[in-house]
Amino acid sequence: MIKEFLELNKKIIIISGKKQLKFLRIYLSSTQLNVNNCVFIEMNNDFGLRVRKDFLKLDYDKISNGVESHLKQFPDLIELGKKIIEKYHVTHIISDVTPWVLTSTKEMNIKSTLLASFTWLDIYEEFLPEKLLELFIKSYNDAQQVIFYELANPQTLKRFSSGVNVGLASRNMSVDRINEIKSEFDNTKKTIFVSVGMSNNGVYSSYDVEELPYNFITTHGVGVKGKNVKQLPIDVLDTQNYVAASDFCISKAGWTSISEMLLSKRPMALIRRDDNAEDRYLINKLCRRKQAIAIDLFELSDIGKIITKMQKVEWGSYDYQNDSDKIANLIINY
Repeated sequence: MIKEFLELNKKIIIISGKKQLKFLRIYLSSTQLNVNNCVFIEMNNDFGLRVRKDFLKLDYDKISNGVESHLKQFPDLIELGKKIIEKYHVTHIISDVTPWVLTSTKEMNIKSTLLASFTWLDIYEEFLPEKLLELFIKSYNDAQQVIFYELANPQTLKRFSSGVNVGLASRNMSVDRINEIKSEFDNTKKTIFVSVGMSNNGVYSSYDVEELPYNFITTHGVGVKGKNVKQLPIDVLDTQNYVAASDFCISKAGWTSISEMLLSKRPMALIRRDDNAEDRYLINKLCRRKQAIAIDLFELSDIGKIITKMQKVEWGSYDYQNDSDKIANLIINY
């Protein structure tokens, strides 16, 4: 959607973490867009989640302490948001589930849009005390326009009295690029895409797949090893094309990764995380639609067995739309 806004010659202030901004700078510089219309501000907008080493289980103590510390910063963050709005003459704030900036926006009397497949409340409320979450509730209630992505969590849908439902959002896929990627591999073998997203926290094991009769494409940091493995660099710009060039996908249940897989109609095995409300809902929903199977982290020690299981599934059919253009227009015309 940033690409959509730049094509309309909009000036954009992007506030995000170091890793995300680094990727975004590289991606935008590869386009013909006017990157001079972007201002990048590096900061951690949310505390997020923490997992235990060598597991994908949530570390409740770290999350509880971290969220409590983060909430103490809310007044300062809200003021910082107001200063950024004033300094750059911002007229519209878009939040990808960061709550405090919605309060900054309300207090500065400008427009705000919350893009939501989930909110932090959906996850935190299962194990953090209600009193601790009051500031989250207040800030989310300050959202003006709410846009619900396809597969939005039911708690998120209930949390807001009104909102607009849209499809998925992903970078566009290129048929020429997909064919180019396919030509790099032995076309007598199935190709498997393995990813754990931009962060591989909680996945540190190594898996030898050299003896398996498949091609493998893995994102940076995934411990899948063998001569039949192509590991993508950390700054790869078109994972969506690698997903589309594959036959099956094995992944964590991140919404962005799932969007790319669904839009390219690729069957997927998703790593189960029952203590994460967002992942749990997405996996259960897609399993019911027969578009995914759920696996446990330990099953990665026998990836061949996972692939065999996937090959036996009668996969369901469901059409999804890439609504990036529509979402950008909804925001601009609000």
